[in-house]
Amino acid sequence: MSLFRSPKGVYTRGTNDWFQSSAATACGIVQTGTNGFKVLYLYNNDQRGRLLSVYSITASLDEDQGFAVGLINSFTGTQETAPFGCFPINPLLPAPSGQVFGDTINFSGGQLIAITSSAFNDFSLSNQNNAPLVLIPPGWSLFAANLAPTLILTLSVYYQVLDN
Repeated sequence: MSLFRSPKGVYTRGTNDWFQSSAATACGIVQTGTNGFKVLYLYNNDQRGRLLSVYSITASLDEDQGFAVGLINSFTGTQETAPFGCFPINPLLPAPSGQVFGDTINFSGGQLIAITSSAFNDFSLSNQNNAPLVLIPPGWSLFAANLAPTLILTLSVYYQVLDN
């Protein structure tokens, strides 16, 4: 009897790539004709109770005003519509879990992940080892908000819907 086992055949996955069916991007913009406070949310609307695993966050402003990024158990505003919103990395797949909302409010509350000084108009956060930055539970939102009045706020997020 051999102490080592050898494979009996070739393992075949059910899809071409398991990751492509769960990876997605989200993007949104809040733009007004006057300076003001703005916030964008990536809301986890998953009906099966799955987490959204965030790998990369990028936000920008039209002026050096600074950012706050974090999690909150809510969202406000209106849902972003095409060309903004949440999209799978494979355009042949249906829309993933997640919705993008934008609002023009002075945001407060939530659990901060990162904050910048007023000297920044671009913000990017990711891990070099492809580990998630944060997990968004169902009913919660990732938010990006400006810290001082501005005309435009944009948000881009790369994330994956995790299976239970």
